[in-house]
Amino acid sequence: MPFFYDFDKAAGPIDAGRTAKNLLELRRKLNLEIPRRTVVDSLLLATWNI
Repeated sequence: MPFFYDFDKAAGPIDAGRTAKNLLELRRKLNLEIPRRTVVDSLLLATWNI
Protein backbone atom coordinates (compact mmCIF):
# COMPACT_ATOMS: atom_id res chain seq x y z
CA MET A 1 0.00 0.00 0.00
CA PRO A 2 1.44 3.40 -0.95
CA PHE A 3 2.16 5.99 1.70
CA PHE A 4 0.85 9.49 1.01
CA TYR A 5 2.83 11.94 3.12
CA ASP A 6 0.83 14.06 5.57
CA PHE A 7 -2.41 14.48 3.62
CA ASP A 8 -4.25 14.51 6.94
CA LYS A 9 -2.39 17.63 8.10
CA ALA A 10 -2.74 19.48 4.81
CA ALA A 11 -6.36 18.72 3.90
CA GLY A 12 -8.03 17.05 6.86
CA PRO A 13 -8.82 13.36 7.25
CA ILE A 14 -11.91 13.26 5.01
CA ASP A 15 -10.31 15.06 2.07
CA ALA A 16 -7.06 13.14 2.61
CA GLY A 17 -8.84 9.81 2.27
CA ARG A 18 -10.62 10.95 -0.87
CA THR A 19 -7.38 12.25 -2.39
CA ALA A 20 -5.50 9.04 -1.62
CA LYS A 21 -8.33 6.96 -3.11
CA ASN A 22 -8.37 9.09 -6.27
CA LEU A 23 -4.58 8.85 -6.66
CA LEU A 24 -4.73 5.07 -6.42
CA GLU A 25 -7.53 4.96 -9.00
CA LEU A 26 -5.52 7.26 -11.30
CA ARG A 27 -2.49 4.97 -10.98
CA ARG A 28 -4.62 1.93 -11.80
CA LYS A 29 -6.14 3.57 -14.89
CA LEU A 30 -2.78 4.82 -16.15
CA ASN A 31 -1.27 1.36 -15.76
CA LEU A 32 -4.12 -0.07 -17.85
CA GLU A 33 -4.01 2.55 -20.62
CA ILE A 34 -0.30 3.31 -21.04
CA PRO A 35 1.78 0.41 -22.34
CA ARG A 36 4.93 -0.54 -20.47
CA ARG A 37 8.23 0.38 -22.06
CA THR A 38 10.40 -2.44 -23.30
CA VAL A 39 13.94 -2.48 -24.64
CA VAL A 40 12.72 -3.65 -28.05
CA ASP A 41 9.97 -1.03 -28.40
CA SER A 42 11.76 1.97 -26.89
CA LEU A 43 14.22 4.38 -28.43
CA LEU A 44 16.95 5.57 -26.10
CA LEU A 45 18.58 8.73 -27.40
CA ALA A 46 21.76 9.83 -25.65
CA THR A 47 23.68 12.92 -26.69
CA TRP A 48 26.76 14.74 -25.55
CA ASN A 49 26.98 18.51 -25.43
CA ILE A 50 30.65 19.01 -26.24
